[in-house]
Amino acid sequence: MVWAIVVVAIAVLGVAAWAGTGRLGEMPETVTDRPKAHIPDGGVDQEFLASVSLPVASTGYRRSQVDYVLASYVAGAALESDQRFDVVRRGYDMQAVDLILDRMRPAPTQPTGEDVGVLEDAPGDPHQDFVTALSAVADDRRAATTLEVGDVETLPAATPGTQDSLHQEGVEEGGRGEAAAP
Repeated sequence: MVWAIVVVAIAVLGVAAWAGTGRLGEMPETVTDRPKAHIPDGGVDQEFLASVSLPVASTGYRRSQVDYVLASYVAGAALESDQRFDVVRRGYDMQAVDLILDRMRPAPTQPTGEDVGVLEDAPGDPHQDFVTALSAVADDRRAATTLEVGDVETLPAATPGTQDSLHQEGVEEGGRGEAAAP
């Protein structure tokens, strides 16, 4: 009875390994049943509004708000930099509306040679000033913590009874750094 279970388990593992090699076929590509938007090429103008087709999704942007913003833009109103719409049931497909909004936003401008010149002529670079100041502090700390062999005699005298005085006495007596017994 035990042998039968072992044989079945090995057979199941063998079939799983064989299936893992891909010999049983691959999963088919996913099929989206969402309607596709028709977004014509060119700028957003009256002709664009007449030919655009925005699909309605189960959850999307409020249609009346999107229609108002598109009509206002074609009439000459500027698009808000942070345009937002309410998300409702049976609204316009959000991805399609976002594509249109991206097209309506002005393209970012590249800095001209004059703009770059202004930056280069600015008195002092705050970043470089910070790096220079940080490097000076690091140099001061390195200089303060680096002791040479001959600097032991120039150390300030410590008050008797403290750990520093015991250590200093040990250095002066034998040079081994051991504290003298009181």
